[in-house]
Amino acid sequence: MQSPIPGRPEDLIPALAPFYAKERLPELKLRRLQRFLQSHLAQRMWLADASTMAPHFQTIWQKLAQTMQQSPEQKTIVFAMKCLGISFLIAGERNFSFEKIPIPVDFRVRMLTRRLTRRNLDDEAIRTFWNQVLQELQHTLPVTMIHLDSLVWQIGNLAGNDLIAYFQRFNLDQVGKRLVDAIRQQNAL
Repeated sequence: MQSPIPGRPEDLIPALAPFYAKERLPELKLRRLQRFLQSHLAQRMWLADASTMAPHFQTIWQKLAQTMQQSPEQKTIVFAMKCLGISFLIAGERNFSFEKIPIPVDFRVRMLTRRLTRRNLDDEAIRTFWNQVLQELQHTLPVTMIHLDSLVWQIGNLAGNDLIAYFQRFNLDQVGKRLVDAIRQQNAL
């Protein structure tokens, strides 16, 4: 069934409710959706274009956390900001600062971090680890946490030959081999 283009953010609720009904913890997720779509922040974003919003990316991050009554580092908030950043990029907008947005810590990020460090780190230590990785990468590559998180999410549960094969598809054989070597080296310690 196709719905008409909504006139207001809160008009999205009936269209999205059936999707949320199939999710884990549907009532909680629907309440979160309603909280956001009925907020002043959603109203302002609905009326603005990417070029108007992008320079205020960091402020939007803080306002979103306040609106949702969560910490700015919470996975849901960080992931929402990653999606907004990707939306800006798709719209051709590059005038936003993603530097302070941490990696959204989920199962895949935890698993790859544990494999690389051989330690069970808390979320803050995981964010610190990936920020350090990002800083090292930025010495030679023009990447942000949007790029690094997207890669980590895709490879987070791959091992050995699957990891090498993933990078071979992009003609980056050496990257996959170096990552596998790093994991093996950590496991040998």
